[in-house]
Amino acid sequence: MLVSVCSSNSASAHFFVEDEKTGVKALFHSTPDHDPIAGEESVISFDFGEAGLSGAAFSYTMTVKSTKEEEVKLPLEVSENVVLASYVFPAQGFYDIRLAVVNKETGEKSFLHYGQRVSRGIKAEESHTFNSLEILAIVGVVVIAVSAIVISVLGDRNNKRGKRE
Repeated sequence: MLVSVCSSNSASAHFFVEDEKTGVKALFHSTPDHDPIAGEESVISFDFGEAGLSGAAFSYTMTVKSTKEEEVKLPLEVSENVVLASYVFPAQGFYDIRLAVVNKETGEKSFLHYGQRVSRGIKAEESHTFNSLEILAIVGVVVIAVSAIVISVLGDRNNKRGKRE
């Protein structure tokens, strides 16, 4: 079972997250002030400093998933004991941020979760991704337009040649 516990210093907007099974815990933070803005870059961090873990002893995978979007694997920067990733939340909503931590020596896996609400910035209905039918329709229109231009150009050339003869 995974647990998120608020830190005693609410002004710092950091939260402890822990994998109760393995005991691995970290201080979670997202910018700005733990209140990301949809459509703008946010930095997500897990700080293992207070737990005394060294970043070099572990491998990490961070993912972000909303209820409507596919899971996204984020590129990470790992310092001595902090794991960082930049991410642009595409729209307002609720996101599950998950960090998989693997002990390189023992192979033991831990999972840290944080449920991030994004309530500022681009609204969900403003964010639009194209589905395959919309893409097919757009490609079809482009092909028809290009074909019409090519036929027009070739027709003009043939008309000019016919007038010369």
